[in-house]
Amino acid sequence: MKFSIDRQLFSDQLSEIIKVVPSRSTMPILGNLLFRLQGNELSLRASDIEVSMQTTMGVRGQEDGEVAIPANFLQSLIAELEDETIEFTVNENYKVDIKSNVGDYEINGRSPEEFPGLPRLEEPAEIKADKVSLGRMISKTIVAVGKDELKPAFLGVLFQIKNEELGLVSSDVHRLVYIKNDSFESELDDHEIIIPTKFLNVLSGYLTEKGDISLIIGKNHVKVELDSKEIYSRLIDEKFPEYQNYIPDDNDKIALFATEDLKAALKRVSIFSDRKTHEISIKFYNDTAKVETLNREQSTSAEEFVDISYDNKPLRIGFNAQYFREMLNNIDTEKSILKMDSKLTANLLLPETQQENEELKMIVMPIRLENEEEDVV
Repeated sequence: MKFSIDRQLFSDQLSEIIKVVPSRSTMPILGNLLFRLQGNELSLRASDIEVSMQTTMGVRGQEDGEVAIPANFLQSLIAELEDETIEFTVNENYKVDIKSNVGDYEINGRSPEEFPGLPRLEEPAEIKADKVSLGRMISKTIVAVGKDELKPAFLGVLFQIKNEELGLVSSDVHRLVYIKNDSFESELDDHEIIIPTKFLNVLSGYLTEKGDISLIIGKNHVKVELDSKEIYSRLIDEKFPEYQNYIPDDNDKIALFATEDLKAALKRVSIFSDRKTHEISIKFYNDTAKVETLNREQSTSAEEFVDISYDNKPLRIGFNAQYFREMLNNIDTEKSILKMDSKLTANLLLPETQQENEELKMIVMPIRLENEEEDVV
């Protein structure tokens, strides 16, 4: 195997595909990239079994072949070279020689037969989406994806697919995000899949520019084609809980507040909170909310007042400040709405106005406060 390639082109492609390479794995081959040269076309493939990515690029090929090359080793070298062109030569024992204007470098490659193949999609169907709209939906849901391996259904985002509507849902039990957009096209109807976080994180990097994108949904996998790239992922074979039952529809204690004001107060006050629980409380009174925390272990406390619009009996609720702030980051409107019922029930967080073709709802669960007060319900 022998070819030469533009260093900058190669470096750019390498920096994208290496995101799929696992930092740790029980399968050493997954720490490599699979190189396949056919004529003047070079393909690179990375995989962690769950997610796979393949990209192709033009090179000056001299001898076809395949080899697996250590990914991080290779990226570290290429990033330090300044040549316009670099040359790869691989012998029959998979010894890789990389030649530049300033030096010669050798890496031990591995047999390509060890590398996992690309998945086949069974019963494929297509979803067409606007890139920016899909990217927006993913960015708003991915923040609430769970990390508990014992709850695999929460390790990805639920996609609820209808002919002209797409809903995304994520939850880590402490909070939930639901976002729906009715400007999609699909060959499927009333179909649900759970897509893992890693695939969505990789995909998000390609959803910032205008244009359309197609997701190909199979029985066990999802695939996206982007110019010279193909990205695959396993689907999570679990049943997502009936989240609709947890979205409160009748919370009648409603606070309207400036999004950035509350977010800033939460950030400052939480500096003094417990580092593990991030516990703060918010006392809702007419026209004002008191954000406070008391950390007895560190002998620290803090309180701030935020202007709100609230016309109901006083209410004090405990929150994880980090979770609440991350949900507020999802809101684009100047003001936000928080619908509450009691100090121990789910709270519904909404933007003051919804975007066209979109509906966004978020749940922020309360936490029990160590320092309960008798005069505030």
